[in-house]
Amino acid sequence: MLPSQMMAILKRLFYRSVLAYSKAFVQHRESKVTIPPMSTAFPPSPITVRTAEIDDAPIIAALIRSLERHYASDNACSDPAETQATVQTSMEEQEGTRYALAFDEGNPVGLACFALLRPGFNLGGLLFLKELYVAKEARGRSVGTALMAWLAEYARARQITRIDLTTDRGNVEAQKFYEALGGVKQDKVFYRFFLEPNGSAPSSQE
Repeated sequence: MLPSQMMAILKRLFYRSVLAYSKAFVQHRESKVTIPPMSTAFPPSPITVRTAEIDDAPIIAALIRSLERHYASDNACSDPAETQATVQTSMEEQEGTRYALAFDEGNPVGLACFALLRPGFNLGGLLFLKELYVAKEARGRSVGTALMAWLAEYARARQITRIDLTTDRGNVEAQKFYEALGGVKQDKVFYRFFLEPNGSAPSSQE
């Protein structure tokens, strides 16, 4: 083979590799914009996720109390009966809170508390994720990923165009988790009003 022919072959191989890398890079960047469909973004998982029903109230209450223990202590946990009653009321009155449960071989191992809000920017609406919790014994088994994938499909099926959530500033692990799934950190300021029962409405001194 002549040197010129060898050089031509090497050039073709080089251009093909550059083209393949460029396509892969574009796909990678696009995957960071939004959570891709579950079928293409997430590998098969033994974790199953479904919408919670009224009969699941005791399971939800137990996971909520487990969440409270994780972030606070046993002394800060809500009363079990009151927690279950609150969950049941929120489901019966359809006040806006929705729940998704994750199961591993039939055992409840994860919980998402969320709400759909409309109209949203360009009428796209949003799914606001209030809580995402994975039981301690199930961490490292992609339960959180399965819950996020399920939420993304749930939102898409209802023409919702985005998922919003917050984390504590110091919760670096949670931030890494969401960013790895394509979450984009926003330049926003978060406010909270603490309301006392039968108290006056928020007012301004200006």
